[in-house]
Amino acid sequence: MPDHLRAAADDGAIQAEVMAAIAVALGVDAPGVGVAVNRGAVLLAGEVAGAPDRGAAMMAAFSVPGVTTVHDAIHTVHVEAGEQTDVDISRSVRAAIAWATEEPDTVRAEISDHTVILTGTVRWDFERTALENSVRLVVGVD
Repeated sequence: MPDHLRAAADDGAIQAEVMAAIAVALGVDAPGVGVAVNRGAVLLAGEVAGAPDRGAAMMAAFSVPGVTTVHDAIHTVHVEAGEQTDVDISRSVRAAIAWATEEPDTVRAEISDHTVILTGTVRWDFERTALENSVRLVVGVD
């Protein structure tokens, strides 16, 4: 198979894996993100609800073997805090946690009336700080 056809086939497989990884990271918001791949370079475009979702999409793309670079052309759509439910906030908080720490399963978030309480452990203080700062940026968190 010629190199250009092999690269196109590899790009198709990478694109499918990146889309699947973003679907896991963002859940219902994943259809808002488009993925294009050219020789391992990934372009992400579309709209997400906030910075944590944007970061989660980027991390999901970088987690796929064969990805060499990721270009972020995602637009963040700002939603009024009153429109966010605790379910919306919990999804965004989970993405923020995944973005801010290497071991997201060690951190739990309790959300009630737009208030978030984080519990668990992280290995480094900078991860704790990154978690706090990321969660503060989630739209709708008081």
